[in-house]
Amino acid sequence: MKKIFLLLTLVVLGGMQAARAQACDVSTLTGPFAYSASGFFTNGAFGAGRHVFSASGRLAFDAQGHVNVKDTESVDGNVTRGQTFSGAYTMSSDCTGSITLFSPSSGTLFYDFTLASTGNELVFVGGSSSANITGSAKKQTVATVQ
Repeated sequence: MKKIFLLLTLVVLGGMQAARAQACDVSTLTGPFAYSASGFFTNGAFGAGRHVFSASGRLAFDAQGHVNVKDTESVDGNVTRGQTFSGAYTMSSDCTGSITLFSPSSGTLFYDFTLASTGNELVFVGGSSSANITGSAKKQTVATVQ
């Protein structure tokens, strides 16, 4: 009987530890991620109409709610290379969150995301009614871009 009780106690405590380990906050999202995104938006810095968008670059999260970006963006075929800008992010305990970026070429961008793969991957979607942009990001193991 004591062995069964001890085994059940270990299983319950182990489950509680696993549940605690999966809770997220802004400090969970940290370090550099390589990303790509594509889609379209219908307003913003480029005026009225539908604008095709794609981007690829690096997101660097500081675990305090700030993010720095270096990327190349293409809007309607107009390419802007090596631009740097910043933004802010929030994260809920279920590992979902929001990012607001301030791009010099595309204006203010809003994204909703989910952190996956034990913190090594992000999937995101444009979080405004005027955008249909999706993308993903994978954690970089070596910081290659400063």
